[in-house]
Amino acid sequence: MSARRADGRGGRVLFVCRSTSGHPGSGGMERVLDELLRAAREAGHDVALLTTPGGGTSEAAVVWTAGRTGGRYSWRWWWESSRSGPWTRWQPDAVVSVGDAGGALVLRRRRPPVAVQVHGTTGTELASSLRARTRRELLKVPLHVLRFPSRRLFVRRADAVWPVSDALRDALLRAPYRLDPRRVTTLHNGVDPRALDAAPDDVAAVAELVGARDGGLTGLYVGRLHEQKGVDLAIGALGVLPSDHRLVVAGDGPDADRLRALARARGLDGRVTFVGAVPRGTVAALLRVADVLLVPSLRTEGAPVVLLEAAAVGVPVVATRHAQVPAELAAGATVVAASVDALAAGWRAATTRGRAPYLPAALTRDHVGAAYARALDGLVRSGGAR
Repeated sequence: MSARRADGRGGRVLFVCRSTSGHPGSGGMERVLDELLRAAREAGHDVALLTTPGGGTSEAAVVWTAGRTGGRYSWRWWWESSRSGPWTRWQPDAVVSVGDAGGALVLRRRRPPVAVQVHGTTGTELASSLRARTRRELLKVPLHVLRFPSRRLFVRRADAVWPVSDALRDALLRAPYRLDPRRVTTLHNGVDPRALDAAPDDVAAVAELVGARDGGLTGLYVGRLHEQKGVDLAIGALGVLPSDHRLVVAGDGPDADRLRALARARGLDGRVTFVGAVPRGTVAALLRVADVLLVPSLRTEGAPVVLLEAAAVGVPVVATRHAQVPAELAAGATVVAASVDALAAGWRAATTRGRAPYLPAALTRDHVGAAYARALDGLVRSGGAR
């Protein structure tokens, strides 16, 4: 039974996700979710959210939870989300799954149309774990292999598939997925340059905090502190650069203590500043203080939002090839191998560039929001399960 709004504007759209901007340790994927929710509301849809406990977002009027573990999948999540609940009684006209979160819903016999937003594939996650080479990541390798059949079935059963980059779209069209290209549409991440404005006093305070007022060249890392993110490469690169270079690390995660110990062991603790997880307003100020943004990832990324934020502000970027820098940002980005020497060389070269915004209009919030609104409207109008 359809729950289309009586005024004819939009319908009911249920978003299903593992974590939100309200969960501890949230990052770029969760900010993208907020933008997608906002685009749905602005397009006239009623929006609800199904997620794990301990989070939420102001962008959804109704939030339901399943499972018992916040921000993580569990057997209870898959069991409860697959069954009838308030989210099914709400009678959504369409479901949008962020990653695998809606995998159980897509297998229901009677369901509304489902779209899956793809931030990565089993292949990219498997390669990322192998590159990290730590015991914890290597233990994930058999899990990636075991999960592949269900993930492949999920995206093949979905009515629409929305990868966040062209590289991911190409991977989904090839073996072993071989999706119908008519169902696969790249919907890029986007940022609002206006949200990255920073007051001069805030910039001055951040510069004082990280020592940027003392002169020298500041490299910035923003993101989760995890083995796959390659922050140890950035610390190593700092060690081979002149002493007037410094590194600011903004973020938190399971690798934080190891990275602090690494900086101390290499005698760099006076040149590396760990500021922890910071609000987006502070990130905007940090980007204005930084001479270069470093994205030293060993993980095959989907489309890091921080790359777009740097482009909007005009900060040069040095990133490994695994970061999947969009071709549209080539004017301000240097792509290097995932090694200490290559990152150091790119860092040194990038700091000679001038600063001018290089974010194209196609990757701004307004343009991306309009693309999502069109895709959502098509999904709502497409009818029931295939």
